[in-house]
Amino acid sequence: MYKILLVGAGQIGSRYLEGLAQLNINFELIVIEPNLVSLNTAKSRWMSACVKGRDYNIKWLNRMQSQKYKIDLAIISTSSVDRYNIVKNVSEKFSPKFWIMEKLLAQSKKEIELIIKTTNKSRGAWVNITRRLDTWHKKIASEFDFKGPIKVIKTGGLWGMACNSIHLIDLVCWWTGEKILSIDTDKLDKNWIKSKREGYFEVTGEMKAKFSNGSSLILRSNKNFDDEFIKVFLRNNKEILINENEGFLISPNGNKSNGSLQLQSEVTAPLVKKLILESKCELPTVNISAQQHTVFLNSMLKHWNVSQKLADSKVPIT
Repeated sequence: MYKILLVGAGQIGSRYLEGLAQLNINFELIVIEPNLVSLNTAKSRWMSACVKGRDYNIKWLNRMQSQKYKIDLAIISTSSVDRYNIVKNVSEKFSPKFWIMEKLLAQSKKEIELIIKTTNKSRGAWVNITRRLDTWHKKIASEFDFKGPIKVIKTGGLWGMACNSIHLIDLVCWWTGEKILSIDTDKLDKNWIKSKREGYFEVTGEMKAKFSNGSSLILRSNKNFDDEFIKVFLRNNKEILINENEGFLISPNGNKSNGSLQLQSEVTAPLVKKLILESKCELPTVNISAQQHTVFLNSMLKHWNVSQKLADSKVPIT
């Protein structure tokens, strides 16, 4: 019987649970969530998602227990704060063969380095940046030539630029095969906004990322913007418009096609099954994502400290 651990059963974690309920292999699941309200919500979503007539082996915990227990897969879906210590504790107590971790991977370069060192003991670790898994985005990647240099512009209202930009950074890296080199944050607003999650902050404005073969990514967030879209300028002045919220793409010849982003609950079961049975995963590895995270976090931390007149070692985004 395969053994799976889920640490963090909040908003994202409960969506993992909905997906795991569809997993058609013989597995044992351990769920750890200290917040009792979140734990009860997760239990409810799990029960609603369970397949009728199928037997499940699940254990619900509100803290990490002391006994050691080897598992096949650890899914870390907590928020970014204190991520390294969670990974360290899970590694010591459960010795996972494989890891899947939510973004943001951590809040500082130092923490990311420690996470890499800890997970290197396993057979593989990945970060859950899911456009690489998404059926629609895989179709887009196969239909167009994204060989750089290309220019990508993401524009929207309050789309969570601080916590979600890593998705767009990885998207450009995946499309082009390039690495991110730098991020210019000079045009970000100085006033950070309190996030819905207590202790975290968001930011608006504009920032520009540069990549290793000349590609660029411009990210814009403005509370006055109504539309949210991604524009891609390919070579030879060809342009693609992707609207993920409304689910359509307009190709360079003006043709419109429909598509939609898959939910976490939809991608989890095939992702976990392929990983456990075949030791394969289409998500970015921790090492690949760490390079992207490091450039991003260093830039955001510098802007945070300058704008807030602080000298913090971590940037409070999740």
